[in-house]
Amino acid sequence: YTRLKESAGTPELVDIRKNPKALRHLQAHGFNPDAGMVVRLGNVYYSGSEALHILACLSTSSGLFNRINKILFSSKPAARFCYPVLRAGRNLTLAMLDRASIQPPPPSPAMNQYAIFAFIYGILGIIHSLYASVILQPAIFSTFTFFFSLFLVMNPLSKRWFILLVCAQCADAWLHAPIGSNHAILHNFLLLGILCSGIWHGLKGSGREAFYQDFAPLGRSLLLMMYFYGIFHKINTGFINPDTSCATTLMQLMPLPGLLVDTVWFRYLGIGATFLIEGLVILCLVVRRWSHTGITIGLLFHYMLATSIYAYYPVFSTLSFALHSLFLSGETLPRFRQTPLGKSIFNLDNRQKWHFLAAIWIILQSLALWSQNSVLPVVLWSIVALPFMYVVITCGKPRELPEKTYRLHSRLWLVNLLILLAFLNGMMPYTGIKTRQSLNMFANLRLEGGESNHLIMRGSLHRDGYLNDLVKITRTSPSVLQLYLDDDLYIVYYELLGLMERDHSLVVSFVRDGKTYEQQSYDTLRADADAMLHSRWIRKWLHFTPVDLRTPKPCALDR
Repeated sequence: YTRLKESAGTPELVDIRKNPKALRHLQAHGFNPDAGMVVRLGNVYYSGSEALHILACLSTSSGLFNRINKILFSSKPAARFCYPVLRAGRNLTLAMLDRASIQPPPPSPAMNQYAIFAFIYGILGIIHSLYASVILQPAIFSTFTFFFSLFLVMNPLSKRWFILLVCAQCADAWLHAPIGSNHAILHNFLLLGILCSGIWHGLKGSGREAFYQDFAPLGRSLLLMMYFYGIFHKINTGFINPDTSCATTLMQLMPLPGLLVDTVWFRYLGIGATFLIEGLVILCLVVRRWSHTGITIGLLFHYMLATSIYAYYPVFSTLSFALHSLFLSGETLPRFRQTPLGKSIFNLDNRQKWHFLAAIWIILQSLALWSQNSVLPVVLWSIVALPFMYVVITCGKPRELPEKTYRLHSRLWLVNLLILLAFLNGMMPYTGIKTRQSLNMFANLRLEGGESNHLIMRGSLHRDGYLNDLVKITRTSPSVLQLYLDDDLYIVYYELLGLMERDHSLVVSFVRDGKTYEQQSYDTLRADADAMLHSRWIRKWLHFTPVDLRTPKPCALDR
């Protein structure tokens, strides 16, 4: 500012947040004040990188900062390259301060959709962080996730808490990888899409509506893929067998169907209903006029799944709720605001009452998880899930079909690439590259040992792949490998080498290709590990399920 004053006269700095007249003047000349700075020199206006360039040209070269500034920005290409980064830094700073836009966009259906998604996404963060802290190994990022999620639920339109939550979840996902659960791979792809869209629109200076519209297609596509592979992987001899089908196993673990599951006809009914329900949801979500029906069926289906006592499935079901919300009509939130429940929630005078109830719920949920009770945590989760389902079912149906349907592809090529990679990830079991993290949910699928029980993918696509190299554990030092020994399961040799590379204290005896290996450690298997294992960041995506070679293949639920 001082050097510019010496060379070009005293510049006038205008804070348009405090000067409505100047703001209206810029808007009248077609400038978006949220997209970057504007410089007026005489009667000529310069904006963005051009403004940066003209200031650098006007400034003197005295002083280290000015010399650097002049070298960088006196070149138009350099200014065009650097300015988006500077603008992204400004936007991130404003977001962390939770400052509103200078020129707030008018209310739109997309932002109503975003608010609902952000709310249920915050609920997901709370439930997952509680589960991770109480049941799984506590981690510092789980604590961050909890508080950021809680603040996001209180204010779903806050940029600050959404950004901090996504950052904490990305760090947590990286540190905990590889994770074998299907909901983790869905969530990780969603996080990547949010990051790509956020970075792009931060550099571009776009608003939150554009950001949402470019990552939402990934979430919608992930949901459709989840249902597609939920059907495709189940087309095998093990799943359609009523004695071994995972549909039978799941129904036995649910309160209501479990009373009837001992009858053969009901088992066949459950198997057929699984294909019918998941296929119907896909059809309804793709056909816009039936989308509300698809959302309703999907929410009811995942609510029923969450009642299973085998494990704590509300985390997965809440993630599916968040993905279903991306298909909602933009009318849902305004209509809900007009209901008695909506008026009570959005009434500022009632905020303390709702915060108190939320605190009580969090305490009870933590105690229920800590007690390892199989029913109470689901009951407490239902206190949140059922009202959300009620709102969606009663307020989510649009009065009229919009002219444009929601998009299943993004305007960003990188997000579209993630959609393609997510689909290919689901096909990985048939190529022999991996069997976990591939949306292979309760499917009785077997592709290991050179045999396939899939009714369509009968031929092997991985003649020399990892899945043909199996190991039978005969003795092991205390470790996760005890599972394979206790349940008479095989392990993919690549997986065994990866586990031993991470824990050099493991000592294992096993049978491979008919040959017995006694008291093997990482040092004795180092040659195989060096020849076969990829770097750790690649192995975070390569994970294999325990192998059960019995025929027909029994159900093996996620552990």
